[in-house]
Amino acid sequence: MIDSKMQQIIKIYNKDTFFRFLGFEVKSCADGYCLLSFLVHKSILNPAGTVHGGVLNALCSVAASLAALSMIDDCRFTVANDFNSSVMQGVSSGTLTIEGKVLKAGKRLVFVEVFIKDESGNYVAAARVTKSVLP
Repeated sequence: MIDSKMQQIIKIYNKDTFFRFLGFEVKSCADGYCLLSFLVHKSILNPAGTVHGGVLNALCSVAASLAALSMIDDCRFTVANDFNSSVMQGVSSGTLTIEGKVLKAGKRLVFVEVFIKDESGNYVAAARVTKSVLP
């Protein structure tokens, strides 16, 4: 489910060059929850042949932002002011699922937990992100 407010925000994301390069798809985004799908492609692999950690962090950041924005009225953007991530295993192909869930939303800060899983349901990465709300 994606409501009209989130559809407008997703349109903004779709215009961004970096986000278009990543090529994720928003499957669901509402009520503090965001689900993304991401097809691994060669251009984001590191020299070891696995998805670059920076790409995993970027995906976590996107999921955290969208989940946070789904909880906030009259907000255009959020920015990360704390980001803690862990890569649990490398992945070199297939489709990744990225889930972001708001743990707590306040007026100025939103706390989000994000998990990335591979096609078998194995954890690839996890992040805890604190987002500052910008008016």
